[in-house]
Amino acid sequence: MANTHVQSKWHYPEIDYDAVRGLAEEATLPSFIAEILLARGIDDPEAIREFLTPLKQPFSSPFELSGMKETVERIKVARDRGEHIRIIGDYDVDGIAATAILYKGLEAHGVENLSYRLPNRLQDGYGINNPLIQEASREGVNVIITVDNGISANDAAEYAKTVEIDLIITDHHSLGETLPDAFAIINPKIQDEEYPFYDACGSGIAYKLVEAVLGQPKNMGMAALATVADVVPLSRENRSLVAAGLQELRDTVHPGLSVLTKSSGINPRSLRAENLAFQLAPRINASGRIGTGKSALELLLSDSEDEAAPWARELEQINLDRRQIEQGIFEEAQSMLGTLTGEDKSIVLAKEGWHPGVIGIVASRLLGIYSRPVVMIAIDEDGLGRSSARSIKAVNLFDAFTSCKELFVKYGGHHMAAGMTIESDNIDSFKEAFEGFARNCTLDKTPVREVTIDAVVPFSAITHDFLYQLDWMEPFGQSNPAPVLSTNAVEVVPETLRVLNGNHLKCAFKESGVVIQAIGFQMGGEFEWLRTQEKVDIAFMPKFNEWRGQTSIQLQLVSLK
Repeated sequence: MANTHVQSKWHYPEIDYDAVRGLAEEATLPSFIAEILLARGIDDPEAIREFLTPLKQPFSSPFELSGMKETVERIKVARDRGEHIRIIGDYDVDGIAATAILYKGLEAHGVENLSYRLPNRLQDGYGINNPLIQEASREGVNVIITVDNGISANDAAEYAKTVEIDLIITDHHSLGETLPDAFAIINPKIQDEEYPFYDACGSGIAYKLVEAVLGQPKNMGMAALATVADVVPLSRENRSLVAAGLQELRDTVHPGLSVLTKSSGINPRSLRAENLAFQLAPRINASGRIGTGKSALELLLSDSEDEAAPWARELEQINLDRRQIEQGIFEEAQSMLGTLTGEDKSIVLAKEGWHPGVIGIVASRLLGIYSRPVVMIAIDEDGLGRSSARSIKAVNLFDAFTSCKELFVKYGGHHMAAGMTIESDNIDSFKEAFEGFARNCTLDKTPVREVTIDAVVPFSAITHDFLYQLDWMEPFGQSNPAPVLSTNAVEVVPETLRVLNGNHLKCAFKESGVVIQAIGFQMGGEFEWLRTQEKVDIAFMPKFNEWRGQTSIQLQLVSLK
């Protein structure tokens, strides 16, 4: 366990308390809820009403999406002619869920000649390509529908025409300079930015396609899971979809996810967005990270809990294996960072034998500890490195990679997350170039973790009613994170301070006579620093903790000062 106190900078909202009081009175809200909403730019009663009642907001017609009409008509023709339709997905949660949503939807539509293909992360790479189309042609496929991929597959679209396969692309990723010459393309990025489903994930688009085909929504729970897991903004129609999907999953409508929820130790009736993000999604992702994704897809396609049960057990084992692999790589990475100094503005680590499907998780963990952009590179037996990178706001990874693109076989990504393939002989040159780019971005700044505080509250205010009222702002996720609160000058209860297995910090804090238990996941490195402090400021998210039939309040720590 590394003893590392994470330096952090806390940002507090500028509060107009007169505006808070006026908004709270006008919208009939507790003042602290009005304060948080106002800080997030939700500043009038009508906007608040829509925000707090996502289940009551109308959904847009699926036919507002360009390409939808042509796609629905082609599917009906294929069904009536008995033509072979193949769905080509992806190996992450969004791609797997989108494949299952569309497969179940087309099945319900009466399509009998139907198959799917999940590309293998290592063998096939990401998305549709010429070999996958050639394979489909050999197997008599007439129509290919992509989900969560394909918007940049210009070569594949041209090749599909040569083998007389109609290619339909459904995707949500950003558009390139030219669109593929496909039979049809459904992508919300083609729409105007005012379109309410503009920020949908791949599963959201698959869900819309099924709604257009069947005339009614289906499998909102799977779409909600993918929406949260793919970290798309939980605003506008995404927010309503996740709220409705969570309600569907609480009612155990979906047998596969119901079994997985129970095997994850979650009461389905109390399912929240954070359970989707941190418990269900990692189990499904693990299937694609260290396997083929088949186990997760079979679970989602199951028609009964009995059918789903063995797949859920397999996912639990795969996820356990993933966690063990991840922890091993994390510990190796920590030992390799012994020479890291305050002058270093980036972290680049490379090693033979690391699993490329897991290094992205490790990169995220290291980023949380060291507050520097992190690039993890897994080198295979042929000397080819595959990387996963995570960054801070100050360093744009895509720009950094573009600045030294001549060193790569290929690369891609965006500001905060990216990846590339590199020959091992070029890694040292990349490390030097990346450090120079990061240094230019951060100048002489000491790396710190940025934390946004939503409100400052005393312990006396953190009651059960307080937490129930915070729940009005659910579902939480991207663009609507769970509120981070702070309390200043709290005392550590010394006898409660310890580090649990898995490097989690556990303790209790006391403020104005009130004692509340707290846990800091992956914050074991704060132990030595914390034991020397008389009083600290804490940033946290208050949670209900159920243990042996008893419900108590626990603070999930975010940062300490």
